[in-house]
Amino acid sequence: MARRIIERICESCGEPYRRQGQRFCSNLCAGVAISCDIPEERLVDMYIIQQLTPTKIAEILGVAASTVMSRLKRYGISKRTASEAAILRSGKNGRLRKADGYVYLLKPGYYRTNIDGYIQEHIYVWEQHHNKQLPVGWIIHHLNGIRDDNRIENLKGMQRKKHHAFLYTQALQERIRELEKALEQWSPIALSSIGD
Repeated sequence: MARRIIERICESCGEPYRRQGQRFCSNLCAGVAISCDIPEERLVDMYIIQQLTPTKIAEILGVAASTVMSRLKRYGISKRTASEAAILRSGKNGRLRKADGYVYLLKPGYYRTNIDGYIQEHIYVWEQHHNKQLPVGWIIHHLNGIRDDNRIENLKGMQRKKHHAFLYTQALQERIRELEKALEQWSPIALSSIGD
């Protein structure tokens, strides 16, 4: 039985070739791909800041993913954990919405993360905006009550013990607004007949 040779595309130059089990059309192209120099700053930007996968970086730069991985190793950039990589592959970019309604961010190494490297997004947003850590005994309150609305104008830091009083006051104010609306529906004549 004759060997079947499939036409492939060279990973280095993009030209078609016919060599079984090879990634490049020639030793020259293999050498170019292996010696491809990716500036460290660019790799840090793409891998750390933009959180692109090595495969995506390779696609953008026109090199093999193995080249990207070897450059990460050469520059001392630590590889992502399996869970971090899985999140990036899922397209969530490190954001998870859990059943409790809160959004969690993947921030490995941040001082306040849980064992999996996550922090509640509203805490992270508040701390970044105020450029300080949330004081001990404080919580972040969502003013509109929507737990995944983490715009800074919707977040208020307060002491935990004052939070319950704040919620009670909010509930009373809401009830007063409801009663005022109900009163507006009554005509002045109907209100005067109640007093008779």
